[in-house]
Amino acid sequence: EKTNFNYNANDKELTLAENTGINFLRAVLQYAVYADDPEYFLKTLNTFLAICDKHHIKFVPALFDDCVFGINSDPHIGKQPEPLKGWYAWAWSPSPGHSMVVDTTTYPKLAAYVKVVIGLFKNDGRILFWDLYNEPTNGGLGTTTLPLLKKVVTAAQSVNPSQPLSIGAWNSNQRLNDIVFAASDIISFHNYGNKEQLETEIKQLKHHNRPLINTEWMNRPNGSSIAENLEIFYKEKVDQIPAQNHLF
Repeated sequence: EKTNFNYNANDKELTLAENTGINFLRAVLQYAVYADDPEYFLKTLNTFLAICDKHHIKFVPALFDDCVFGINSDPHIGKQPEPLKGWYAWAWSPSPGHSMVVDTTTYPKLAAYVKVVIGLFKNDGRILFWDLYNEPTNGGLGTTTLPLLKKVVTAAQSVNPSQPLSIGAWNSNQRLNDIVFAASDIISFHNYGNKEQLETEIKQLKHHNRPLINTEWMNRPNGSSIAENLEIFYKEKVDQIPAQNHLF
């Protein structure tokens, strides 16, 4: 079995999400699965979109991701390590993986992946917007990711989808943020701080005069509070999208 995608498990989780009142969902796609079998990848993505639609949930696909929570900075298909007790997102691996990020010869096929995926769903009403790259430069890559990020943006814009494009702002790296804000039709962002830190960032981001949506938040050790932070989101008219682990 190539992946652990399970229709019934996803349907069950999204039933719970719908009953909770959730109507948006973001998840990271895994390039390694596409590289192994594009037809299977696209068919599975369409299946997941159908599950989302069944539960009146709009989907936000994240095409790439630099984050590493386990020990592997490159993904592999097939059976994944079992969860490690007490470790968040154990064995979560990046997409496309750090080896490909630093190897510029891989960029043409990564750009082609962007064009194929967005191109197939460019007018699909089940997709809210495209999150082109989750936390680029994270996982110790630093500015190494920036050339790939620029290629991803160019490839996505060339398709001209009907849905907005965005890259989540997540740190204060000016070189990164210059790319992020220039490429984002809507401003998405991550904030794991307390209510004061959240409100400060929202006010700063409003200077871009574009719709704001938060795609990651809530960290109790950092002072986040469900009641207090939700109050800020409500007051500032900022939506939030819950994240899900890799689909494939």
